[in-house]
Order: sequence, then structure tokens, then C-alpha cells
Amino acid sequence: MSQFGLSLGAFLRGKTRHITPAPTVFLGMVVAVLLQILFSQWPVVNTLFTTAPLLGENRLICLLPMLPMLPVAWAANALD
Repeated sequence: MSQFGLSLGAFLRGKTRHITPAPTVFLGMVVAVLLQILFSQWPVVNTLFTTAPLLGENRLICLLPMLPMLPVAWAANALD
């Protein structure tokens, strides 16, 4: 979070510099989430850990905590 504060200060002063390509960070987030969903819903994994795949309403409940992360990640990419 300290780097975010420094980046925000530099952005407000008009002295920003890009150190990472934003599409790479966003793509990494999307791929990580998709792989986690795929792995957790895979029947082999469900059998191995004696779990059940999530139903529609449960998926929504699990995705809701992720929503606040998206604007913060987009802001961090814009400020970086």
C-alpha cells in the first residue's frame, strides 16, 4: 500500500512514470481468478477433497468480495 501512496502523490504532482505494463497486470488477475474457479469446480478436485461444486447463488456470494479489488487495481494501474 505504501507504493500506492507514493504513486498517488506522484500522479497528483504530474510526475508519474510507468514501470509495468497495465494490461499484463490485469491479464494476470483475470487468469488467476479463472484458474481458481476452474480448479475449485473440477469434479476430480471435488472428489479428492469430498466437496461439492458451487451453485449459482453461492458463486455470486463468492464473487462479491472480489468486486472492490477491481477499482483499486485499475486505479493502481492508472497511477503507476
